[in-house]
Amino acid sequence: MSAAIKSVYEELPDNVLVELLITEDNKAASILMSRYYESLRYELLTMVNNKSDADYLTLQGFAKAFIKINQYKPQFAFSTWLFTIAKNNCIDFLRKKGNDDRTISIDENYRDGNGKQINIDLRSANPNPEEQLIQKQRTKLLYRTISKLGPGYQSIIKQFYFEELSLKEISEKMEMPANTIKVHLFRARKELQKLYDAM
Repeated sequence: MSAAIKSVYEELPDNVLVELLITEDNKAASILMSRYYESLRYELLTMVNNKSDADYLTLQGFAKAFIKINQYKPQFAFSTWLFTIAKNNCIDFLRKKGNDDRTISIDENYRDGNGKQINIDLRSANPNPEEQLIQKQRTKLLYRTISKLGPGYQSIIKQFYFEELSLKEISEKMEMPANTIKVHLFRARKELQKLYDAM
């Protein structure tokens, strides 16, 4: 985006940017992200207390909000709507994570049943910065590839993978038989794979 165009977009209020985003204007998405990324990330970081999880959840929050952008109601502030979606997603993430994070003391000596010392691997389970960058690039590539699918296939992929709707729910929403949705999803995946391989 040129500096002049960016400057014009940066002057636009949220509601106008949202209208542009609905017409699939990626520049509007970019401005909204730059406008709220840091404050949303900070908010989520206070919830998860882990920088890489906060980065991941911030991107996922924007993705879910942009996918549901047609559901946005202008009487609410866009930031409030975005933060609500991202925080709810974060709560779901924390619920799924559950008790996976068990803490142990690194000062303790742990031994197995035979009295033999156990070596504890203290490497982080979270991706390192290089892996995070690769993950972000893959996510961008995936979104770019999905945007090249036909509107019907795009809709089914987004509903199934991002909104996590079941085939039955998509079928009811799109008023199509579940078997037809299943076939379309299969074809959409094949088409997506073809586009992805060609890039």
